[in-house]
Amino acid sequence: PEPGRTIAIQAGPGHDVLIVTDSIGDDQVEAWPDRVVFHRGATGSPGANPPGSVTVVTSTGFEEMHIYGTQGGYDTAWLSDTLWQNGADTAARMKFEPALGHVKWITARSYLRIKLFELVDVFGGGNNDRAIFFDGAGDEVFEGQWGLSRRTGPGYDVRAHGFPSVVAYSQVGADRARLVDSVFKDELQFKPHKTELFDQSTGGNVYRVTVRGFPLIEAEALSPQDRDKAALWDTVFDDLITATPEQLVFARLLAEARRPMLILRGFEFVKVRDSAGGQDQATVMTPLPYDLIFGAGWDVRTE
Repeated sequence: PEPGRTIAIQAGPGHDVLIVTDSIGDDQVEAWPDRVVFHRGATGSPGANPPGSVTVVTSTGFEEMHIYGTQGGYDTAWLSDTLWQNGADTAARMKFEPALGHVKWITARSYLRIKLFELVDVFGGGNNDRAIFFDGAGDEVFEGQWGLSRRTGPGYDVRAHGFPSVVAYSQVGADRARLVDSVFKDELQFKPHKTELFDQSTGGNVYRVTVRGFPLIEAEALSPQDRDKAALWDTVFDDLITATPEQLVFARLLAEARRPMLILRGFEFVKVRDSAGGQDQATVMTPLPYDLIFGAGWDVRTE
């Protein structure tokens, strides 16, 4: 369509597919399970996208939609799983794959793929909604907490809002995960193969954030006096815990150095499980403002 125009596309019977390509300006997508609105950018070279002009494409009824951000600009997308007609829960699934540059958003009614957009916000709302963040090739940061989780890296920022279940993976690079507690009474479980943060009262039914494979995790409890708990499982190798009033660091002892795996701050109660093997050591600088309990098999030194 020409600049300044608005068009509407209605799908018919059968499995209909919509493909939309962006402009050289800044484009915006708004999507619900039953409709998509595409706003063509108002910036760009003269003649291609005159200043102030906007082209809007509204589509409804498509079972499959692909929207590409390949022409440049700073493209953004806003996706919500709430049906605009009646607010029904559609059990949305969000999958972000940085290596392929796309966000997949799947509901019972539709399949939407946003490719190469710089900023994508996805809003969940139902108890069955789930967001999955896969790993990219670069060094990335994942931030996980109740209500908002996001993954940032070279050229992208993908944010999941209101998803009760969030999973993030790391396989390559010096990725870092940062987990922050909620207003609830929270529990962190740190294990060699995964780390989870969730609300204690329902055992994670309100929210659960799971990270797998991250070389470094920082977990912080910011809500005061709600007795947030951390439970730590060691590896089968030689491990070292350094506990100071400010933080607790869990590290793997290697031949050449120690490699921090977890930095813990602000949790009121920390329990270290029984040693699973290796020569596990701990240095504790007292007094501590939090309760710290060690299981069997740890060589604990107090300073």
